[in-house]
This record gives sequence, C-alpha cells and structure tokens, in this order.
Amino acid sequence: MSKLIYIHSKDRLRGSNSSTDFQVECRLPMRVRSVVVKSVSFPNLMYNVRGTSRTFTYSVLGVQANVTVAEGQYSFTQLTDALKTLLDAQLATAVTFTLNNITNKASLNFGAGITASVLNRTDGNGMADILGILVSSGADAQTHIFTGIPQLYGVTNALIMSNTLCQGFNAVNSRNDLIGVLTDFPISVAYGEIQHYENNDSVVNHKQFVTTHVIDVIDIRITDDDGVVLDIGGNDCIIVLKAFPYED
Repeated sequence: MSKLIYIHSKDRLRGSNSSTDFQVECRLPMRVRSVVVKSVSFPNLMYNVRGTSRTFTYSVLGVQANVTVAEGQYSFTQLTDALKTLLDAQLATAVTFTLNNITNKASLNFGAGITASVLNRTDGNGMADILGILVSSGADAQTHIFTGIPQLYGVTNALIMSNTLCQGFNAVNSRNDLIGVLTDFPISVAYGEIQHYENNDSVVNHKQFVTTHVIDVIDIRITDDDGVVLDIGGNDCIIVLKAFPYED
C-alpha cells in the first residue's frame, strides 16, 4: 500500500540554502521500493529579469560594453526605461526603444552620432532573449530592429531534483550538468499567483529503486531548465511524494 510523504520547506534542516534548496528529515524512516512526485505548490515569485539576464551587452567598433539593471519583475516599458537611463548616461546620448504594436517586435536607436552593434545571447548579451535579439547585428549602426519577440514571461519550466531519491544522476540539463531529476513541470500561472502542479504522469516519473531504499533525509532542489535554483522570495513550497514501501 502506498504512503504519502508531505515535504514542507518550513521544516528544512539547519544549513539548508533556501526554501527551494533544502534538506528535510523523514520522521518515520521507511524502506521503499519506489517513489513518485504527486504534487508541488509554491507562489510564483520568480522575477522575469534575474541573474545574467539583467545585463545588456553591446559593442562599439568591436569593443564590448554593458549596463546592468536591478533584478525585478518588469514590463517592456519599465525595462527599456531602466535601460535608457543607464545607456544615456554611459553613451552621453538619447537612446530610444520602440515596440511595434503590430509585429510586437522592438527596435533600438542609439541616438544621434552613436553607432553600435547589438549582440544575441550566444555572443554574450544576457538580456538578448528578453528583448527579442535573436541574431547579432554584425555591424555597427544607429538603429536596430530586433528579429524576435520580447520574452518577458520569466521562468516557464521547473525541475524537482533530489540526489538522494534519484540515487545519483539520471539526466543532463541545458548546461550539460549531470542532475538527479524527480520530475519537471510547467510554470502555468502569472507572477504573484500560486503555482500548483498535480502529477498525472506517474509511469514516466515513477522512480524505481534497484534495491530497497531507506528514506530518512531527503534533499530537494527546485530549479529552472538551466539549473538555477528558483527564488520565491523566502516563501515556502510544499511537495507531496507517493512512496511504495517494501513489504517483506
């Protein structure tokens, strides 16, 4: 008969890094033959501009320069206004960002007398995808029309990882890191709402143990596809596991 294990990040052990990167003690250790994630819930408070995506990098005559905005939840106008303030000061010009209401694509004018190149993510611009810069311009110019649509929706997919429950590594992420993944799920609610995922794919996500496994301390990490631990502002998450005990 299966048993449910409720994991609440508020019960994390001392020394845990955060409410999405922690260890908990199973107060009733049990020998199990398999386990599956039944559900996960937490508030979606992950900023859409965070980490390396805060930095806008461009180049002038082949020399790269950059500006970095504060981490936060931005609209297109809020983000480009913040960039304009920084770029105007750095270039001593009047930068203009424009969003085409028909195509939903953006453009950038560096201002009178200023020519520069825009860079995509591969060429080192962390903010490229957010602004829709899919292709580097390749040449300095005053005005650039970006080829993609701005991506300000933030994190779209999350992974629940546990080396203990996966007994090591069973997957590779986008950075080619070896990771132990229990399940993945889409972030399907807007910023500020409660993300709740109920796992209906128990066959694919069912973790079978080769030998009888004793659950006592469980490590949990919730990350994005790049392996970056989600920051939910110190709020707690709840994960429910369904465990299938070993029967003598």
